[in-house]
Amino acid sequence: MKIKAGILLMASILTFLTGCMSGNVEKQKNLKKINGLEITLDEIKEYKKRENIEVDPPDKVYQVQVNVKNNSSNERGVGSLDFKAVDKKGKEMIRYGYADSIGEVIGIGKSIHGNIYFVGKIEDISYIEFKDPNTSKLNKWKIKEMIVY
Repeated sequence: MKIKAGILLMASILTFLTGCMSGNVEKQKNLKKINGLEITLDEIKEYKKRENIEVDPPDKVYQVQVNVKNNSSNERGVGSLDFKAVDKKGKEMIRYGYADSIGEVIGIGKSIHGNIYFVGKIEDISYIEFKDPNTSKLNKWKIKEMIVY
């Protein structure tokens, strides 16, 4: 009886640890280390909420959740305009702004969380690109795995 209980306990622990590790692997896959910044794009989903001040909102807006940590030795500014979405034809998609759009100076060792928004069909997105304002280096995330339907 004790052996069965021990085996069951071990199986439960292994299942739990596997679940924790798989989420961590997914985060690592979406993490880019760029000139002292750690940028993670968490998920992409259609944004259906509209604000009262929008006179003629676009039909389809999608939201990309972004986390940025500054590991450099200087404060760094990161904003939604540093990112662009590109469709499958190689055309840049239109940016769209909301109050929670990412954009601020990040202190040394600090992190920020926010969103970037784009207009278009979610299935047309090929990748999202970040251009480092300090080096002009381009970094891309292929987003197929990050879309939440």
